[in-house]
Amino acid sequence: MKITVGSRGSRLSLAQVEEVIKILKKAYPSLSVEVTTIKTRGDIDRETPLYMMREKGVFEKEVNKALLDGLIDIAVHSAKDVPLETMENELEIFIPVRRSRYDALVSLNGWSLEDIPTNSVIGTSSLRRISFLRLIRKDLRVGNIRGNIDTRIEKLRNGLYDALILAEAGIQRLGIDVKYKRLSLDMFIPAAGQGALIVTVRRDDKKLVEIMKRINNFKAYTEVFVEKKIIEKIGAGCRVPVGVTCIYDESRREVKIYMGIVNRDLDRSILIRKTYSIAADTWSDLTDIIDDVYGEFRLEGGLDILDEWRGNDEF
Repeated sequence: MKITVGSRGSRLSLAQVEEVIKILKKAYPSLSVEVTTIKTRGDIDRETPLYMMREKGVFEKEVNKALLDGLIDIAVHSAKDVPLETMENELEIFIPVRRSRYDALVSLNGWSLEDIPTNSVIGTSSLRRISFLRLIRKDLRVGNIRGNIDTRIEKLRNGLYDALILAEAGIQRLGIDVKYKRLSLDMFIPAAGQGALIVTVRRDDKKLVEIMKRINNFKAYTEVFVEKKIIEKIGAGCRVPVGVTCIYDESRREVKIYMGIVNRDLDRSILIRKTYSIAADTWSDLTDIIDDVYGEFRLEGGLDILDEWRGNDEF
């Protein structure tokens, strides 16, 4: 059987595709795979900070359109780029084993966030990363940076930035030899879905749906589902700096939730860290957990902070 896989054309996107192909080939050695690259809105516009782009799905919409139009058979995305409505629409969703969910501080000296010198310029275009960074180190400067990981690291090596904040998973997938320090979940809370991949398939392609079930990882799927549902419930998106991550321990039947947001004045933050036990009816329990996290976020004033951020184009 031959299938066509579609994704963005960056080196990281193609590394993600190869990761999925490797998993597929292990389950189906005779499978023949062809890769097609597709340009997205996020690839074409490399200047606008991501939090200033009005539409959702700037890195996945065109790829999934090609899938729905029958130009490709499956699509591979970074899970943090995929809106929840895509997960619940006419496409079937599968999530392989998750890589690191952490953010990383990359520098030529291997600085930690505590050690990096005052007035250093940190490259990132993520409003979430900017707000957490400024909460912890108000003495650092932020420089907007776009482009693929290789381009960003080249700018770091050329002295345009003193450090970068990148997803650790991207560094690992590309096998890039750089010095970095992982940023703690206790303060630097990742974006929903960070480190995970999402594979989309047309729901009416029954044969491929059955094949893709072999690559789905229940732990990763559960974590991303919870993270995306929390983001949906509070009405957040890439234009507001909310971090949320879920760690599902299948052996202990426990779920740990980390969630955080910082207000625009950097004088107040909400950080939620909770552990829940899971009983027999997992999905019912997860709904209760999502509701509980939402309730605590609301009571702590998180929705008010979200309202402060909405409608503002600059930080």
